[in-house]
Amino acid sequence: MSRHDGDRLDDITAAIHAIRTHTERGPVSDALVRDAVRIRLLEIGEAVKALDAELTVSEPEIPWRQLTA
Repeated sequence: MSRHDGDRLDDITAAIHAIRTHTERGPVSDALVRDAVRIRLLEIGEAVKALDAELTVSEPEIPWRQLTA
């Protein structure tokens, strides 16, 4: 795993934490919470797209393509 992959995985972890925090503040039906969660999901998708193929192939149980859709 490259250093850049490590940074990207850290970004994914931070985005997941942020999503949890947002949804604790209110339901996803709230427009502000929904927008915040949507942005974090986009961040996750972009970070996953930038991961080295060697990493994603080495973790076949993770649905990488679904995370980028």
